[in-house]
Amino acid sequence: MSLDSQGPGRRILSHRFEMKFLKKLKQILTFNIIKWLWRKISGLWKRPRVLPVIPEAQSQLSESKEPLPVKQKDFSIIAVANQKGGCGKTTTAINLSASLAMEKRKVLLIDMDPQNHASAGLGVNTNKLTSSIYDVLFKDSDEVSLDDIITPILPNLDLAPANIILCTAEQTLAKADNGIYRLERAISRMRKRYDYVLIDCPPGMGFLTFNALEACDEVIIPIEIDFFSLRGVGIMLDAIKLLREQTRKELYVNILHTLYEETSFNAEMAKDVYLHFRYRVLETKIHRSPGLKETASLGMPITEYSQNSTGSEDYKRLAREIIKRIERKTESHIDASRLFRGLVAPGIEVEGR
Repeated sequence: MSLDSQGPGRRILSHRFEMKFLKKLKQILTFNIIKWLWRKISGLWKRPRVLPVIPEAQSQLSESKEPLPVKQKDFSIIAVANQKGGCGKTTTAINLSASLAMEKRKVLLIDMDPQNHASAGLGVNTNKLTSSIYDVLFKDSDEVSLDDIITPILPNLDLAPANIILCTAEQTLAKADNGIYRLERAISRMRKRYDYVLIDCPPGMGFLTFNALEACDEVIIPIEIDFFSLRGVGIMLDAIKLLREQTRKELYVNILHTLYEETSFNAEMAKDVYLHFRYRVLETKIHRSPGLKETASLGMPITEYSQNSTGSEDYKRLAREIIKRIERKTESHIDASRLFRGLVAPGIEVEGR
């Protein structure tokens, strides 16, 4: 019997079934294509190595005569960084800082991004700043120190703000002696005591990001489940490897899922990320939440805007996870070389693989 003889009802049902089948087939194909790309990124596709960092930064690392003297710290310095923008980096820096402060830890957030979104997101009018992190980096410590620019935000939470002038810092740092050590020096000379210092890094791999990586003990790399964000992880790891090779500095790397949605596709991709990085992947996932966008425009963290929202609960959970791991010192520093057998950006081949 032909479709025409089955009547309009049967033809509609047949058409719906066909459309549903094609939609499902498209989802399967998209899923498999992205998994294939992920495997390519994961190191199965080898090409000659090309470092994704600016030449001046690499030159300063290789030509640095003496590293700064090692100073024992009684606080942890965590950089929040990703080469790719739009992955929740600044949102994480702001709300993790506020959540740590809620756990009765004294926290300083340093805004190292010329876009100064962390400063604006905490209600600071950056146009009216008389001094900022730029002055700390380029003026003598007797003239402007980190303590001089600290702005109280909430109980237990302070901010070292930035403004638009920081966008000129890259060129100045490129010409300066030991330009990648400026922030580390400033933190080491800081008089006020904190439990945690968080650094919001700019997107990209320039001197400001290298200053943060050189100063910190750990780095949190926020990633969204998409191709470009995962590729950004590879570029970040390659930069950390360069830093490690030239300065013998070890960094503990944390992978954080952000803008996460509970779908079967995301669950499968998150599983692949975990199988690749294992203990480096933080258990907490930051779910996509409308409240996180709203708080930025209001100049406050999610913990102040909506304490019971999904975003607030996620960041409070993340803060507790960070505290538990750092303060109990469970496998704090494992040889970072194990990281570089894995995810690297296309066009990069790590030696010894």
